[in-house]
Amino acid sequence: MEEVLAKNLPGRGHRVNFLMQTDGLAREMTRHTWHAAQVWALPGRGRRTALDRIVNVLAKPGQVGRAARGLPRPDIIYIRNDFLLAFWAFRQRRKHGIPVVFQYSFPAATAQRDSLSSQLGAAVQFLLLRAVARRADHLLPISEWMKQELAAKGLPGEKMTPFPLGVDASLDPERINGAVVRARLGLGDAPTAIYFGSMHPLRGLDFLLRAWTQVQAALPAARLLMVGGQPEEVENLKRQAAELGLAQSMVFTGRVPRLDVPQYIAAAQVGLSPIPPIPVYLISSPTKLAETLGMARPVVANDIPEQRMLIELSGGGLGVPYEEGAFAAAILELLRDPERARRMGQAGYNSIRRERSYLAMTERLERLFERLLAERRTASTR
Repeated sequence: MEEVLAKNLPGRGHRVNFLMQTDGLAREMTRHTWHAAQVWALPGRGRRTALDRIVNVLAKPGQVGRAARGLPRPDIIYIRNDFLLAFWAFRQRRKHGIPVVFQYSFPAATAQRDSLSSQLGAAVQFLLLRAVARRADHLLPISEWMKQELAAKGLPGEKMTPFPLGVDASLDPERINGAVVRARLGLGDAPTAIYFGSMHPLRGLDFLLRAWTQVQAALPAARLLMVGGQPEEVENLKRQAAELGLAQSMVFTGRVPRLDVPQYIAAAQVGLSPIPPIPVYLISSPTKLAETLGMARPVVANDIPEQRMLIELSGGGLGVPYEEGAFAAAILELLRDPERARRMGQAGYNSIRRERSYLAMTERLERLFERLLAERRTASTR
């Protein structure tokens, strides 16, 4: 939202107004500037209790309606993941003919769940999503595979355009030096791979630890840089690493400032993106792979559909089955051949800038808006 909606679209001459509910406790609406966009922060009760969160959700459509009355009538209403707001937007379309675009980023409605409560929650969300998809002028699922999944469940595929997460093409890998990070972490000249991002148990990082035991056995000098994670998650992984005899070959940083992540990627020769092939991830749009390619580093990734597509499209790494031996062999292949890794990283960088930069995503969204507005003008003249 920040790069595409708050920066790039206003930079291309469009006026963007955000109506967003504050996470904190606030009784009055306040106005802010976010890059080149305007933000109206709506009142909220905070998130202290479940009741607070429920009241916030139920109050939001009314708050948005009141705030919108004080703004110029929009040409497009863009809703992100909020079903109740979508139904408010459909009323505006009936009254004023304003096209509604709904971005759906969370695959919960299409994922298989184990517990009865999560199955019921997913079923309710899918019913809401189906109702929204049929009424919206366009739906933006997070990936091509989510689009296919939703179309297979009866949603209108002709009204869907995949809108995956992008990368910041303004970053220049040649100007981001990982030497400071390497020195601070004591990596020296060790061949280094990096995993960054969530370390939630659902990510199954015990898979990566077991694969790394094979890497360490074959290449004792190699180091695995683990960036991110909540403190309790990091401590759990550290215990597992110690039990596997990996403590000396792994470096855990905990969470780091988001703006510093490129420096950590630059400190490694190879990025790693192991993702368990479970339904919630099979249709997701992994950011790790794209962000690593955006720093001209090759990636070892297992064959989640979108990862496989990006690897094949870009030539920016090695795609392998979700199997520890195959993953370890691919890591070793790149760590042992720095020149091949460099060529792959550059190929990935060239491709990801062309296909997934925030500018490319902005242009894709702008073309969609222009088409919807043209269709609206055509319909109004009939």
